[in-house]
Order: sequence, then C-alpha cells, then structure tokens
Amino acid sequence: MIVCGPNPDAIATPVPAAADIIATTELVKAVVAGATTLAVRDVTGIRAGDFMTIGSGAGKERATVAAVKVSVTRARREVQAGNVTLTEALQNNHAEGSSITFERTNSESAKLAELKAALLLAQTTLAATQAELAAAIAAGATDAELAAVQVKVNKAAEVVASASTAVASVEGAAAAAAAAEAAAAAAKTQTAIVAVVVVLIVVVIIVGAIVYKRNAQNNQSPIVNALAAARTTTNAMQNPQYEVTPGANAGDATYDNVETGC
Repeated sequence: MIVCGPNPDAIATPVPAAADIIATTELVKAVVAGATTLAVRDVTGIRAGDFMTIGSGAGKERATVAAVKVSVTRARREVQAGNVTLTEALQNNHAEGSSITFERTNSESAKLAELKAALLLAQTTLAATQAELAAAIAAGATDAELAAVQVKVNKAAEVVASASTAVASVEGAAAAAAAAEAAAAAAKTQTAIVAVVVVLIVVVIIVGAIVYKRNAQNNQSPIVNALAAARTTTNAMQNPQYEVTPGANAGDATYDNVETGC
C-alpha cells in the first residue's frame, strides 16, 4: 500500500500479526524523509528481516530491516553502535535521539511473506516512478525536472534492490535450516538402523552359542568318538573274543574272555 505523506514515493511496511520486541534503541543522527540508512546507538540482536518502528504520534512509521552493519566494536557489556539499512525509504523526518523499536515475527514463513509483500510494493513504486519519468520526457520537461524524477527512479530502484536482498537472505536461511533439519533426520534414521543391525547380530550370536552348547551336551565331540573307535578296534584285534556290551559307551566297552572265563 502506497502511503501519501512528506515522501510520496515511500511505501509502508505491513504490520506483522505476531512479533516479539527484540531491541529498543535511538537515532544517533537525525534523518530526513527518503532516507534508507539510519545510524543507531545499539544494533545488538538486530538482523535482516526484522521490523522497525520509529518516531511517535503522527510521525510514527514502520520499515523493514534489509541489513545491519556494526560501526564500532564494543567491549563486553557495552552498546554496539552501527547502521541499519531499510528495504524502503522513510516517509518522515526524525530527529536525533528518536526512539526506535525492532521486532521479529514469531513465524519465519510469516516474515518471508511480509518481506515479499514489501518487495512487491517497492517494485510497484519503481514502476510508477519509471512511468512518471517516461511521461515527463514525453511532455518535454526541462532537464531540471527530468533530473528530479530520475532521482526518484534511482531511489526506488535502490529500495527494490534492498528488499530483494532481504527476501533472498530469509529464503536462504530457511533453505539452510530445512537442509540441516533433513540431514539431522537422516542421521537419526541411520543411527537407528545401525542400532537395530547391532541388536540383530548380538541376538544371532547368542542363539548360535545356545545351539552350540546344546549340541555339545547331546553329542560327544568328533575327537572323543574317534578315540573310542580306535580303542575298540585295538581291543578287538588283540582279543578276538572281545565284545562290546550292548548299549554301553564305546569308550567304556567290556568284553568276556570265553577261554579264560574272565
């Protein structure tokens, strides 16, 4: 929505439905209508996409932050002065010391929607100023008049560029967050799969050990059986009357000597 006022080519920022106040500071230098950069006393916690409210009463207005630049490196617990660039030009003049409040929407999707709305409005303003310039040229305006309109066109183009940067920044952050979330989910799934595989391996080992133990209890080892068979064969060769007692273990075989009666 284009708002009429001291600066007719300025655009208004939509008021976010739900937002949290993240910072309150003040202007270090006075600004005039049409300004897009503000020098503020403290930029701590402010970032692109935040919403700014400046002034009071009839001069109160809102704008969207396009970028933040620190101008003074702070010591611990000291304020951090810097410049805040807006996606749209201010509509009013604001004196040094004017109060500024910065807010952040609770929803990233809502923030992106509002930034896109601001970008659309900036593009609409740019198209209007370009049409105004074309009309001035067609009407045979003077060089001074054309220069004045060209300034408006250039300013509108700068606002569009800033708004585009803000939208791209939020979209990039959202994409990075989504990618990180997807990677975390994939890693979690992979960890779960590995855990299941490990459990299955342990179960197989335990079952195998139980089966082996039972088989060992029910059957003598091949070495014991071989030794018993060898002992039986030796006894039979030494004594033809040797007989294995039916049902006895081959290793404990007994025999009767028919000749001796033993």
